[in-house]
Amino acid sequence: MSNLLYCSDVVKNYQEGNQTTNVLKGVNFSLEKNELVSIVGSSGSGKSTLLHILGALDSPTSGDVSFMGRSLTTMKSGQQARVRNRHIGFIYQFHHLLADFSAVENVAMPMLIAGKPAREARKEAVSLLDMVGLSHRIDHRPSELSGGERQRVAIARSIINRPEIVLADEPTGNLDYKTALSVYDLMRDLNQAHGTAFLIVTHDNELADKMDRKVLMQDGELV
Repeated sequence: MSNLLYCSDVVKNYQEGNQTTNVLKGVNFSLEKNELVSIVGSSGSGKSTLLHILGALDSPTSGDVSFMGRSLTTMKSGQQARVRNRHIGFIYQFHHLLADFSAVENVAMPMLIAGKPAREARKEAVSLLDMVGLSHRIDHRPSELSGGERQRVAIARSIINRPEIVLADEPTGNLDYKTALSVYDLMRDLNQAHGTAFLIVTHDNELADKMDRKVLMQDGELV
């Protein structure tokens, strides 16, 4: 394995008036290619903040994040956006699907944003929806899908550009046990089939324990 994602001495402070809240306190973390890693911890411990910084959705107050040997922190916003689109997938607890678009259109969206032909994007989206067991629901809108189905659409969307890593923020937090287990199995299958690394922030210790590595975050620090 080789290093894929690394952060060094990452600090994140929020300032409100004269009050400074120190959310991350010099975090060091690395993720290897093909790894499945979970970060667990209580609410407010800084897990989601760290995930957003690692995915260049937020900037650290100080410290550096490196992805595939390049500093994300020093990139301009346009460069960061290209890296997110082409190399990093995202899954959220509440899926963030576009309500006015069908499942296949939602999944195809990152390829279209990357400038790929619409026919090619749709073909790949249909293939991925078949892979996640939703070939019969491709033309359904999010409101017509169950919670588990919506999350499967979100997972398919996150990998359509074949990213090296998928960052998942509470991906099973809104699902029942059986559906959550199927989402884990899907992530494991994608990891093995495509070599996709997954970094998962979760309160679900059972899910976390299934990962290759589990890391505890406590009061802004990795323990």
